[in-house]
Amino acid sequence: MTDAHDDLLDLVTDIAQWRVTPGRRDTIGSTPVVPPPPPVRERLNQLVHALSGPKK
Repeated sequence: MTDAHDDLLDLVTDIAQWRVTPGRRDTIGSTPVVPPPPPVRERLNQLVHALSGPKK
């Protein structure tokens, strides 16, 4: 399997463990109160680029 596929499986597995407290419920697209830490942003960027495929 590819690294992108493995990352996606990790992400889907981790979603089940995420808990949202009442004060942290934001609508999709809203600006977060605290931005994600750099390692999280980098991993998401890698996943997006891997899943989007080569540029045409």
